[in-house]
Amino acid sequence: MTLNELNKSETHCIKVTKFTDWTYQLTRTEWIADILENVDFSTIVDEFIVPSGKVPRIVWSADHQFTKGLPATVTIVFESGCEGEMIIGINGKVQHSLNEGECHTFEVEHLKTIEISCDGDEGEFMGLFEIEFNPNLFLSWLYSSDVKCFLSNQEGILHHSHKLPPITCTEVPQMYGRDSLTLTLPDWNTVVLQKVKVMKVGYVIFHFFYNRDCIFTTEPIKFIAEDKVLLKAPKHTEVDCEVLEADCQVDEINIGDSGISFEIKLKISLYQKIMSVEEVIVEVEGHFSKPRIV
Repeated sequence: MTLNELNKSETHCIKVTKFTDWTYQLTRTEWIADILENVDFSTIVDEFIVPSGKVPRIVWSADHQFTKGLPATVTIVFESGCEGEMIIGINGKVQHSLNEGECHTFEVEHLKTIEISCDGDEGEFMGLFEIEFNPNLFLSWLYSSDVKCFLSNQEGILHHSHKLPPITCTEVPQMYGRDSLTLTLPDWNTVVLQKVKVMKVGYVIFHFFYNRDCIFTTEPIKFIAEDKVLLKAPKHTEVDCEVLEADCQVDEINIGDSGISFEIKLKISLYQKIMSVEEVIVEVEGHFSKPRIV
């Protein structure tokens, strides 16, 4: 290699990310959610046809949200089949027995499952059950409960570790682009900043503890929080937002005035990092290095 070749240089262009501006923002938002909005307490009437045998068959089970069960009045009719006694089980324990054509009505404080069996001849037997819920009693349990709020993902999986569940934070596009604002600094210089809107979306669930037992767990409830922030984010820049910390608290609970509703006033605190970035091309000059002579 000649001396001229050693002194030769080359120019390269590299695409890099440039941080135009950044800030940290604390957001506090609150809203009211009706946790029983999609819960149906209507009376259930249904038939069952069960194969004969000692093994109980579940003919009804409460939704997974009702972890302890529901207060209800149950009526069961043994219509025909089996040629033996029909055994009624409640929450896995035998409660009553019926002969063909008989009917029985009883109250259950925490109805979780209904099981039916009949130790008779081979074949099937059939019957009818009716479940009439007591939503007012259940509402009183909720009102007297200790309510806990947890951040979760969309499937309702809790995150007990230091890692946050997924909370998205994105810029809200504005119809005519970002508005600009000219500010005068203390040293009388001026700076042009842009008004940026960001939206955070996440999920929370509530656990209700009555007499130390969890009696109800909500489905994941979606929350949305919007913020406005001033950044140096001119045209062609992108906004990158990341939620660093989050917390939720129950502020107030209230039984609705009409219908079956149970409202919770929730407070969410979010701490996020917001940056404006752009892709730039940097020109770099490179030189051939001379070998070291030992």
